[in-house]
Amino acid sequence: ELESIQCDGGGVSQRLDQASDTMQRGADRFNANELPEASKNGLRAADQLEALSSHLGAMNSRDFAERLEQAQRSAERIAEQQKAIAQNMQGSEPAKGLNETSKNAPQEGASGERGTSGTQERAQEQEDLATEAQMLAELMKSLRRDAGRESGEVQQRLDQANTETPPREIASRMTDAAESMRSGRDAAAKQQADGIVDQLQNLAKSLEAARKEHSQPQLKEMMALEEQLATLQEEMKQSESRNDGVEDFQEKSKKLESRLQRLASRDKKLVEALK
Repeated sequence: ELESIQCDGGGVSQRLDQASDTMQRGADRFNANELPEASKNGLRAADQLEALSSHLGAMNSRDFAERLEQAQRSAERIAEQQKAIAQNMQGSEPAKGLNETSKNAPQEGASGERGTSGTQERAQEQEDLATEAQMLAELMKSLRRDAGRESGEVQQRLDQANTETPPREIASRMTDAAESMRSGRDAAAKQQADGIVDQLQNLAKSLEAARKEHSQPQLKEMMALEEQLATLQEEMKQSESRNDGVEDFQEKSKKLESRLQRLASRDKKLVEALK
């Protein structure tokens, strides 16, 4: 069934391959009666497919604000997960699960016990994140393509983000870091992972700035509608005492409230900004 999914981007293809491989490893572990490992692979495959589903939903959405929010949330989530990987490598300590002998293994270009167990799992996590960064690059490409039709300086914000912190390059560096982990080059892998964290955090901030830029016109419109509604409600109170044109005021009030609700449904943060 996975093979039937149509995919235009490299990130989607990579994620499909990863999910298929993970499920196959899980099946192999299950057949070998290695149930804990089979369960672990099953959970990883579920996470991979969930991220893919979220990405495809964003790519197929016609709502620019929704896609932009998805891009920001993805960048923040990837940054947090990358930070966790980097922190787990603090001091080039072996991952939990490696035996005591491996602690004394060489740090660069090591072989044998290094590069097994927890280290391999960490490298797999890094490769998974690299694929998510690749999917983020595809989403940003679609946003930059459509940003010209949006108001404000959203186009410039997105172009600047792509120039200063290009997600495709970040994804490539993640892949390099995973290879360093697999090769036992812990010092190099730690340095790469730390640098990637900074880039992802900067990318997330740039996307947040783009979202704020995009929401400004809607925010101003909502504030204007709020003022109009407050004025109309005050006039309605005065008219009620005179029984003068109340139905007309109520109709206008309903129309204003409907417009406010439509605007609010586009971005929940706009509602928070008005509170």
